[in-house]
Amino acid sequence: MTFKSIFGALMAAGITAHASASAASETVACTGKNLMSDASASEVVETIRKAAETISYGEGLLWKIERAGVKPSYLFGTMHLSDPRLLDLPPKVTAALESADTLAVEIKAIADPDLMKKKAASLGHLSIYTDGTTLEERLSEDEIKLVRDNLARRAPLPWPLAKRLRPWALMASMAAPACELARKKKGEPVLDQALAQRAGSANKPVIGLETLESQMAAMASLPEPVMLKALTATSRMGDVIDDVLETMIALYEQEKTGIIWAMMKHVGPGGLEAAPKAAGYSDFQRVIVDKRNITMSDAADELLKKGNAFIAVGALHLPGEKGMLNILVQRGYKVSRP
Repeated sequence: MTFKSIFGALMAAGITAHASASAASETVACTGKNLMSDASASEVVETIRKAAETISYGEGLLWKIERAGVKPSYLFGTMHLSDPRLLDLPPKVTAALESADTLAVEIKAIADPDLMKKKAASLGHLSIYTDGTTLEERLSEDEIKLVRDNLARRAPLPWPLAKRLRPWALMASMAAPACELARKKKGEPVLDQALAQRAGSANKPVIGLETLESQMAAMASLPEPVMLKALTATSRMGDVIDDVLETMIALYEQEKTGIIWAMMKHVGPGGLEAAPKAAGYSDFQRVIVDKRNITMSDAADELLKKGNAFIAVGALHLPGEKGMLNILVQRGYKVSRP
């Protein structure tokens, strides 16, 4: 289990979308840099690009899904962030959304931030230790200092509260850059939320492919020793996480989802680093990405059989052998880029 696989799956899971921004400042500039533009990492970048070529359906965000006898539907890859660049939808995406009968997103409640907060609060047992213990009983003194120092830089969360969080929840609070937290405080929607709100304004039904409870339960089911290691690895990354997110946004705008996945295997505290000799799916990826790909494909299948649906999920759920696009092809659907 490495940070590389964990962070990639964390982004695919959209966990940062639920992080609190209650104490963020009103105006904060984004400071992340595009790691793929780093001249000193040109050899690693070339390795990443070559690896991405082997990832099926690794390019493209909007996909036409066809089945005989019904109107075509569309599957669209999102990022669970509020960056203005993401909210500026291409005309073909807007047209597909407006012409659809139904919108499906990962979680229906995303359209209502207050409802999301209430639901998350009611599921506190999945994100907070309820037995009276804290992270301080689970980490060494050096690890506690590492996590606390990183938390102080990256999240407006006091340690007495933070130490009660399970590792995955604390990781989520440190995964969003300050500029993202500031936008959320001002009420600016993440892309998925903007899609749901647009559909609601047009009186278009909005359906959830899964629930907040199922997402949080999946995170809580991961082995604690693994997630404690992930928490300390995330803390060692520090502000490089901002660079990773900026790079992901840049690649997303180019519709290079395969490169994003390939890049995540090279991310380390120093930026882009040499790839490991062998990389496989971790427990985290299997539970949070692969398993959810099947679950969401099952839910999407009901809509695709009716036709004329617009389905929006995190973009990293689309590519690869275990991605949603390949799952749908295996189930007899035709997929193509419009």
